[in-house]
Amino acid sequence: MESQQSKCGRKEQEDRLGGLPNDLLHSILHNLPLEDAVSTSGISHQWETMWLNVIATSRTLDFTNRAFVRQALAQVTAMVSPCLKRHADQDVTLDTLRVAMDGTLGGAKAFGHDVIRWVADAMARGAREVEVDLTPVHGHGAARLDTDNEGFFLELPRRPVPGQELTGLRSLSLSHANITDEEVEAVLSSCLLLEFLSLRSCHLLASVRIVGDKLHFLDLVRLTRVRRSTHFEWRWMALSVLPKCSDMMSSAVRWVVDAVARGAKEVEVDLTPAHGHGAAQLDTDGEGFFVELPGDLFLARNSLVRLALDRFSIGAVPLSAAGLTGLRSLSLNHANVTDEEVEAVLSSCLLLEFLSLRSCHLLASVRIIGDKLRCLKLVNCLEVLELRVAAPSLESFVFYGDVVCLTDEDDDNDDNHIATVDLGTTPALRDAYLSHVGITELYFTDRETAAYSGFLSCLAHARTLTLCSVGLLKLAEDMSELNLGIDMTKVQELQLLMEFLGFADIQSIASLFLHNPLPLLDRLFIHILGDPSEEGREAAPLPGELKDDRDIFIYDNGIVLGQLKLIKVVNLQGTRLEIVLLAFLAKRAPALEQLVLVTAEEEKGGPGDELVKIIQGHVSALQKASPVLSITVCRSSEDQSPNPAHTRFYHELHWSGKA
Repeated sequence: MESQQSKCGRKEQEDRLGGLPNDLLHSILHNLPLEDAVSTSGISHQWETMWLNVIATSRTLDFTNRAFVRQALAQVTAMVSPCLKRHADQDVTLDTLRVAMDGTLGGAKAFGHDVIRWVADAMARGAREVEVDLTPVHGHGAARLDTDNEGFFLELPRRPVPGQELTGLRSLSLSHANITDEEVEAVLSSCLLLEFLSLRSCHLLASVRIVGDKLHFLDLVRLTRVRRSTHFEWRWMALSVLPKCSDMMSSAVRWVVDAVARGAKEVEVDLTPAHGHGAAQLDTDGEGFFVELPGDLFLARNSLVRLALDRFSIGAVPLSAAGLTGLRSLSLNHANVTDEEVEAVLSSCLLLEFLSLRSCHLLASVRIIGDKLRCLKLVNCLEVLELRVAAPSLESFVFYGDVVCLTDEDDDNDDNHIATVDLGTTPALRDAYLSHVGITELYFTDRETAAYSGFLSCLAHARTLTLCSVGLLKLAEDMSELNLGIDMTKVQELQLLMEFLGFADIQSIASLFLHNPLPLLDRLFIHILGDPSEEGREAAPLPGELKDDRDIFIYDNGIVLGQLKLIKVVNLQGTRLEIVLLAFLAKRAPALEQLVLVTAEEEKGGPGDELVKIIQGHVSALQKASPVLSITVCRSSEDQSPNPAHTRFYHELHWSGKA
């Protein structure tokens, strides 16, 4: 039975909340995400419908919250319909309606009339933006719709004069729609002011004809039957089409040529296969299709500022092309471009600030010169053996691939062959990402180990640094043999991407701190990418058991992380070695304020609720150097703590075949 004291305490809390001015309460609820706003209904009877009143006074009704989308359609309908009715009753102007729901949950057709009524009501009340997304949130359902064209479609009511209501439309997006070529052409004939058009996974489209004098943005994605397309006047273009079709390839070239000729500032064409297996095959064997750009495309000056091409060849582009002199951003993905062609093109791009080379398998000896270059990305170019960069303004550098190292079996003792990375002087370097996960063998040759240390030395003065477990193991080997360190004294944020977390990995982390002091390190992020190693699994604690870890010796020689305020470990599995690593760090961070442990989701092999409690108990029992340490253990869906600067992991693209 609840005590009188607890009842009084709860009553006092309700009185405090109830005593706040209504304007303040409404302001608080108005700024909360939908999920949190709804949860306030359980505070008291006074709050039971307050969230509904607040939402009903907003000019924007947004029902796209992630947790909301995962609900059954009956629950979604039970929330959206009353909100719209209350909104209409209060005669509030409705500017925007956004609804997202999983059409595979509970049968979309049963609630189709509700969805159509929401759209009709919003338009009748003068809404300027209406967005309804019924795509399955679970990947398998969405993938099935994309591959076999199955699924459900809601029929919008026809009007006496088709398209008449669309004359003021400036943006139109149709995704997974069973719309025909004739219907697209008819609708667009009414949209004379249209500036943005997106057609995605519309599998009935085969011969698309698009005309729009004011169209600035065209987005065509996964139109798997399209073989012919015409389009007039754009300023920004993004395309993702079915590859290996000569008609489509010639159309893609024509689009680029027309866009450049008409003064486009940004042109992006992506011909990557929509399905990972096709892309993976192209990445591994280097084969596939490439679209040849005409040699005279960039002869004349133009307005081009950003150019992003996927699966194109630039071999015919002449040296010192006048049309590239204004370019500030260049991305070449899956291109059969050579070292000489890259060097020739860059010689024309004197204003270039951003350069990305991804999955260009012909590159071997890359030389990049750019006085204004600020961001350089070299991703999945696996044949690169030499990298020379002269970019004094460089601020951001990303490298994902094999270790850059020339090999010469006849001259193993020549140290000149080891120094194959030269980034020059980069005083403005702000962040660097260096990862070999999933590509490089764990066992380096002596030459490769030395080459890695030299590569890292070029980047170690960045304030934000991301390294991987493969590199840490090799760095630890090199440091222990030579007893030399790398100057990392300027690093403030460090992220470690650990493919696994075995005992050798923990030793390599300790070695990093031992040989390379980081006096300014403020934030440490550790992301465990895969399942625990076999060693880690064998060392995992039994439920409720706290093992004696004194048999695991980590040589630290008085390591102190004096400025470290935040440690965040992501994808925690609950193994014994993870607890060992946390104990090692907690004892060496006297100023530590936050220790955030984000467990893997249970459906992805993460610990269950019981094991999460055990982890909490073990961590709470650790010896800690900081008296103000706050510990949080949560799942990724509950995590609200700070994230690292680098949140895009290129190994994920490599593993999925989309690198």
